[in-house]
Amino acid sequence: MKQRFPILCCLIVVAPVWLCGSVASGANVELRERAILQGSVLRLADIADLSGGSLKQLADLAATSLLTTPAPGSRLFLSGTQIRDLLQNRGIDTGGLIFEGAAIVEVIRSADSPQIAAAPQEKLTLAEIETAVVEAIETYLRKQTGHSLWSIRVNLQEMGSGQRDRLGSKLLARGGRSPWKGEQEFHLFKQAGGSKVVIHANVNRVEPAVVALRSIGKGELIRSSDVELRMQQGNVSPQTVSTLSQVVGMQAQRTIRADELIRENQLRAPTQVSRGETVSVIARTAGIAVRTYATAKQDGALGELVQVETLEDKQRLVARVVGRGELEVHATGALAEDYAGLRDRRTYSR
Repeated sequence: MKQRFPILCCLIVVAPVWLCGSVASGANVELRERAILQGSVLRLADIADLSGGSLKQLADLAATSLLTTPAPGSRLFLSGTQIRDLLQNRGIDTGGLIFEGAAIVEVIRSADSPQIAAAPQEKLTLAEIETAVVEAIETYLRKQTGHSLWSIRVNLQEMGSGQRDRLGSKLLARGGRSPWKGEQEFHLFKQAGGSKVVIHANVNRVEPAVVALRSIGKGELIRSSDVELRMQQGNVSPQTVSTLSQVVGMQAQRTIRADELIRENQLRAPTQVSRGETVSVIARTAGIAVRTYATAKQDGALGELVQVETLEDKQRLVARVVGRGELEVHATGALAEDYAGLRDRRTYSR
């Protein structure tokens, strides 16, 4: 018996040492909500604050490796239960551990950190980039000129891929020069900021213009089927009619060729009074209206002033056309000599 006692004592002394390595009795494990790492191995100390045990116990727990960290660009989420299972797989008795803190821990490699990671670059097709460039230039030209319609052509295929990659879907344009037509150089920037990209574009103003679809003879009334509105590039005369309502129902002042842009001086209001026609003339003065009849000495459209000669006493007057075959004497009772002093015989009511 005396010989076995020392052996038994040794066993009794050694056993506590083994238990201390596998049981972290009373240690607190407070899990963090997020862990940003640089290394490839995730240790318990990376995701938790440890307290409550002996220094050796805490050091052993802190150094316990749980798994490898996620690849840059990805994230890992661990629950408290998963962390407990990982510790048990490493031979740690978790029965004496007290888990506190976050229920879920987000593990991020440093390259994936929101504070460090670069924003992902836009991946746009060539057509999408061209659309963004044209829209930016058009917006810029509208602000510079006040003109709303533009034809803008760009060729980005000749541009290097490195320059195209510096463009995005939201761009700002600068540069160009007056008179804002032909070959122009613009500077494009991302709205979010970035270096400039030089773009060469061919620009032209686009103007709405009414075009004759057929040859329209002098004196003909213009119908809606005779004309159409087209968009014209380049210089368009300011006299060119830009809306169908200005043309339909008007009379051709002279022959208009097919595909010709119609100008204001080619039109007149429809004739309501014809030369040599007997017309009704109303003279209004002091609230009294007197009707007489006269012979028109010239053609006249609605609102125009024309000469007439009364049937009764052959007096010549200037009267305004107010309807088909009807005129009113000028408010001042103007005579022919007054009419001769008019600068423009085609005076219209507006």
